[in-house]
Amino acid sequence: LESMPNVRFFFNHKLTGVDFKKKLAWFECHGKSDTAPRGTEIEIPFDFMIGADGAHSAVRFHLMKFVPMSYQQEYIDKLWCQFHVPPREDGDFRLPPNYLHIWPQDESMFIALPNSDKTFTATLFLTRSGFERLDESGRVVEYFDFKYPGVVPDLITEDELRRQYTTNQHLPLITVKCSPYHFESSGVIVGDAAHAMVPFYGQGMNAGLEDVRVLFEILDKYPDDRAKALREYTQQRTPDAHTINDLALRN
Repeated sequence: LESMPNVRFFFNHKLTGVDFKKKLAWFECHGKSDTAPRGTEIEIPFDFMIGADGAHSAVRFHLMKFVPMSYQQEYIDKLWCQFHVPPREDGDFRLPPNYLHIWPQDESMFIALPNSDKTFTATLFLTRSGFERLDESGRVVEYFDFKYPGVVPDLITEDELRRQYTTNQHLPLITVKCSPYHFESSGVIVGDAAHAMVPFYGQGMNAGLEDVRVLFEILDKYPDDRAKALREYTQQRTPDAHTINDLALRN
């Protein structure tokens, strides 16, 4: 992207306001040595804003001020904690790589997904109260020995399991539905900003990439009428995104 003449990156810029009618955006900028709690605010004129800024999208928040957006947000009663599984001593995978490894339990689930460097990314999904009990007791190894025998020490050592459980965040799972995704010809949201979903169907990234493909196909279809293109984008994507969102939650 950096090699492209029409792309510029600006790091440490926080979007604080958007006027989609006047096509003005305001950013709070922080320098590398800036220790102030608030940065310097700058005003940026724009022609077209695409918000790809995730589940807690600032673009979506400001878009709501200009469109009567239906919006639904839900946190399910599960948190997740990620673990790193290293390769074996001989450099090979610790588990057969061409599978999704899933250990289901009553109120929890442990999964391990293979990576190209022979590691696995593993995740514990557990209820909020379950994490709270584990935090209080500190008996993480004992919990895994009972619920997921073989994880310790075959995949992760006791010390690594304790360290990663303590240092890696226990994060919530959010699902977001909204519509419309645009305002006139000046703004649109894509990806998790438009339809954050729980990970159990494995389609969140795919849905975001599909947004981009569909959006630009429709923009190319109406090269002289972006407002019409964005209306069609919202009409086409909303039912698809809501459906994959529901499928992910049910799965």
